[in-house]
Amino acid sequence: MAHLRFRCSNCEKVLQIDDVYAGQNIQCPSCNTVVEAPAKNSSSTTKPVERRKSDPKRTTPPSHRPTDRERANKTRDEFAAAPLPKASYPKKSDPSWQSYQPEYAGPATAPPILPIVLVVVCAALTLMGLGIYFGAKMYLAQAEKRAVENTESQVSRTNARLDDSHNNANAKSDALPVSETEKATFPLSPTSKPTLSEQNATTLPLAVPAFPALDSGRSISGIRLYEIQLRTANTSTDPGFRTRMRIYMPESATEPHSIPCVLVAPAGTPLLHGCNIEDSSYHKETLPYARAGMAVVHYSIDGWLSPAAASGSNVQHMKAIAASFKEFLSAEAGITNGRVALEFALAKLPQVDPTKIYCAGHSSAATLALQLAASEPRIAKCAAYAPMCDLRTRLSELLIDPDAEAMFSGVREYVNAKSPTRLIPRFHCPVFIFHSQDDNNEPWETSNQFCNAMKAAGKDCTLESIPTGDHFQSMIDVGIPKGIEWFKK
Repeated sequence: MAHLRFRCSNCEKVLQIDDVYAGQNIQCPSCNTVVEAPAKNSSSTTKPVERRKSDPKRTTPPSHRPTDRERANKTRDEFAAAPLPKASYPKKSDPSWQSYQPEYAGPATAPPILPIVLVVVCAALTLMGLGIYFGAKMYLAQAEKRAVENTESQVSRTNARLDDSHNNANAKSDALPVSETEKATFPLSPTSKPTLSEQNATTLPLAVPAFPALDSGRSISGIRLYEIQLRTANTSTDPGFRTRMRIYMPESATEPHSIPCVLVAPAGTPLLHGCNIEDSSYHKETLPYARAGMAVVHYSIDGWLSPAAASGSNVQHMKAIAASFKEFLSAEAGITNGRVALEFALAKLPQVDPTKIYCAGHSSAATLALQLAASEPRIAKCAAYAPMCDLRTRLSELLIDPDAEAMFSGVREYVNAKSPTRLIPRFHCPVFIFHSQDDNNEPWETSNQFCNAMKAAGKDCTLESIPTGDHFQSMIDVGIPKGIEWFKK
């Protein structure tokens, strides 16, 4: 097959094709230009293609396709050679010329890293502080809950034992109720207040409240009964200023300084709160002394529980005890109330012999009687029936709880300072202790150990016991009669 040779009209490259394509359009493979092939009778089929020496394209490629770099450099050079555009400013004839202000972008600055860092740090510190706050709050709540759970059983068990003992005895008693209509208000006493005794320099000063005058009272089987509420004559809430008192005075006692006086506190507490004297069953622990010819001042203890708090749930009950404990502690566990009762007897009961002021009590009130006798030098004798002599043992379940202070602030200091076993060196008067050996509330051995320690310290202490009688009834049947006999010696 013959071939045709011819040049590309664009790039001058020699092309060779088969003669069958003669006269047709052919695309140059070099520059992609479409050219028309010569006909078969053209002389180009036999005549060789000559290359002219004078052709400038003989030494260089007939066509040059620029590379990417060459195109980029050409664009850069063209841009650099182009003149800068002129700024356009408004003309003075333009109304906006007067308000025109050139825009100022300001110097180029780095991103505001420091403010961002400060914001992140402040946010982290805030979250940390909130975590610490809520963590501490949760810890205190858990501590309070544990304190409630750990002390609840002990307090409830003590209250239950005391309530059962008193309720069993109350069913057999002929209590003497005091109706609300028989309680009268009293006028204020003169502005002058009784002075305190200075016989004992270690006795803490006592703020004496104003005492209301006695009214006519009411007679019960030869005993004159008076109801006293100090809050009717005092607006202060200082310890002892809200003491309530019930006075028992033999009607036969008319001569001044002729009869002894017995100070008696109410019983039935776990030694963590006070007690009121609303319960008329306490006549059984007070009337025997009056019938034996003695004046009796039955007084309340600060920090008593309200009926609503006492009947609430266990958690509410424990919170109420914790709140009352502060007031109870402020009154020195009732010692302040006892001293107020003593001041009242000396100021308002002329029949009382100041040299024959006694104190007595049962169970928790017996513990208070011992504390009062060790703290007040004007107490001449003390009778304690089934007392809790060692508070560290009595409240041991509470004291071993590491969270006890969270609910009962100062409880350990109170136990160490007010436990009768720690007060032995301060006793100055004779002490009579009665305890049944089958007591199921407070073991008889604690009274025996206390009495032996008193005697070892050179103190006057007498212990009487009976084999049976339990915690309460033994005091009613045997204890108080023996105490009255001992007082009269």
